[in-house]
Amino acid sequence: MRILVQKYGGSSVASSDLLRSIARKIVEKRKEWDGIVVVVSAMERTTDRLQELAYTLNPSPPERELDMLLTSGERISMSLLSIAIWAEGSKAISYTGSQSGIITEDRHTGAKIIEVKAHRIIESLLDGNIVIVAGFQGMSGKREITTLGRGGSDTTAVALAEALGAEQCEIYTDVPGVFDGDPRIIKDVSKLDRLTYDEMLELTYSGAKIVHPRAIELAKANKIPLIILSAHSSEKGSVVIEKDAEMEESRITGITSQPVLFIKFGFKDEKELESLMKKLQQNKIETSQLHTASGLFTCWTPVSEERRLENLADITVIRDYAAITMVGKGFARSMELIRQLLNFLRTRRIRPAQLFVSPISVKFLVPRAEEKNLVKELHAKFIQRRKRFEKG
Repeated sequence: MRILVQKYGGSSVASSDLLRSIARKIVEKRKEWDGIVVVVSAMERTTDRLQELAYTLNPSPPERELDMLLTSGERISMSLLSIAIWAEGSKAISYTGSQSGIITEDRHTGAKIIEVKAHRIIESLLDGNIVIVAGFQGMSGKREITTLGRGGSDTTAVALAEALGAEQCEIYTDVPGVFDGDPRIIKDVSKLDRLTYDEMLELTYSGAKIVHPRAIELAKANKIPLIILSAHSSEKGSVVIEKDAEMEESRITGITSQPVLFIKFGFKDEKELESLMKKLQQNKIETSQLHTASGLFTCWTPVSEERRLENLADITVIRDYAAITMVGKGFARSMELIRQLLNFLRTRRIRPAQLFVSPISVKFLVPRAEEKNLVKELHAKFIQRRKRFEKG
């Protein structure tokens, strides 16, 4: 049985008109596949509004009750989409995460999926239904409703694709794919027809918030092709796969950036450092580029984490940095690329606060005021110039 898994985000199901449009798209796609499973997020802003209401009533709401509240948003989307598909003349059935057999660890507001018992979904597919699943949620071994945390619907879609043996997983977003730069900053960007899981992970962790990294990691582990495309057009999307035919060529795939908080922590011994690491974990703070030397620990984190940092004492937070990431192939092998980058920054009189090189990326911190202009200039020099050369 050829199965396709699709995922639609909150902006794709934000109104009755959009739901009808998505329903027609799904019914048309059903002609090409033996079975289709669709994962949906809550309608745009629904989760935020529910969360705001909860915190208005209680500044520290019980996590169990918060999960019960927030999962209602996806249940609304799944049932409305199923109703819209029936109106288009096709059979559909909607399931919550627990009804779908998504089993998670015993944890609220950020549970991980342990296994997927998809028997009910398979029975419904064999009965000719298009199956609609509420994303972002599951059920623990204690039969408690849980949520999967950030990017939960993306993770739900990939987990179902793996459990059902789906040929591919389509992630529908507001953009028609993955670009080699941020369209909000750079005019002359190009959509990437294909990129590897590792490249997609680097871009995502570094500011390109298209698909959650948990979903990409799961797709990579199970070799599930991901297709990133627009819910509002028929344009072909970007394919995320395991290998690239041009893997050996040293080149830059894309450039992304994000404002960050640079964290410093002086420690006397390993016990103090271990205590800080535990606090970072307990507060679920996302960190990048952890480094220790001579009693100084440094890292950086997205500005969205600032509220969580308030729970940490004795750290220094510097707020005027941005992290720029250049993703590509062969950085570790090609010192020429690094030399060109350093020369370029030197001519602009910019000295990176930190610079890290991996096999597929180079990351560095610059003053936040320099971020947008520098990203534009780097894109023009390292990507646009290469495209012009390739075109002849």
